[in-house]
Amino acid sequence: LPNMTRTTCLPRRPKPSSALASPPYRHCERRILWARDMAEQVVAALIRIRSAPEEVWAALTSAEMTARYWGGMRIESNWSRGSEIRYRRDGVVTDLHTILHIDPPWCLVHTFQPLLVDFKGEAPSRVCWRLRRDSQYVELRLRHDCFAPDSQVYVACRDGWAKILGDLKTVLESENRPVE
Repeated sequence: LPNMTRTTCLPRRPKPSSALASPPYRHCERRILWARDMAEQVVAALIRIRSAPEEVWAALTSAEMTARYWGGMRIESNWSRGSEIRYRRDGVVTDLHTILHIDPPWCLVHTFQPLLVDFKGEAPSRVCWRLRRDSQYVELRLRHDCFAPDSQVYVACRDGWAKILGDLKTVLESENRPVE
């Protein structure tokens, strides 16, 4: 994302012994446009989308919508705490995550566990999506953390999130243009 390339390090924070179970909001409140913390393996982004929170939420949770901006990936779940989230491409489940916290349309926290052979045996990480209304925009914050040491998932995700978020913004804003 050309307008979100500022790189900055996040402040160090001690990881609790059960990092995935820590309060979901605490790690979603950073004021960052785009950050990659190489020491702690954290990816964080903030993107402003000209849309309503309900539309952004639907784009994150609708299999039909995710397929449009996530390279054909359909994200499926019943969207309740403890439920599985399945990433499905061409009918094959590529990722299997668990919802840790959900507050539609404002916050979603889930584990992140790719099933591909490159990541086999790596412990799950955590993703936090946080939405906030800001006049005619929605601020969408992403924080992906709690990676295993020397994580290959981190290496794959640190640049991948920028493309996904940019494509999400493009799809939603092209659909929400006023008719002239």
